[in-house]
Amino acid sequence: MKRNIFLVVDDDEEQRELLRDVLEDFYSEERVICATNGKEGLEKFEENLFSVKLVITDINMPEMNGIDFTKMVKAASPETPVILTSGEPKPDENQADAFLPKPFNLRQLIQIIRKLTGQ
Repeated sequence: MKRNIFLVVDDDEEQRELLRDVLEDFYSEERVICATNGKEGLEKFEENLFSVKLVITDINMPEMNGIDFTKMVKAASPETPVILTSGEPKPDENQADAFLPKPFNLRQLIQIIRKLTGQ
């Protein structure tokens, strides 16, 4: 099965929609699905386990934060790349493949995605 889904998890609607738009523009052959918190993100990840190519998640969210969400993603699928984003400093303990401090520019985001996915 082809991994063709980007999963965006962020409680900030504006940030979530911006990421969706950018990913759909740069990666038109991929699907983008979104979630508003880690709990919802985990449900969507599990529903699409073998199709998720990359996860982008905020750290500070209600119900389940991005650190705990990332741990659950990595436990289920260690090879799935995860990018953590936050307006706060990079956490010492995390299992993410990359950290992107907010605010970030789109060039930074695309460079990290290319590095992690080879696209």
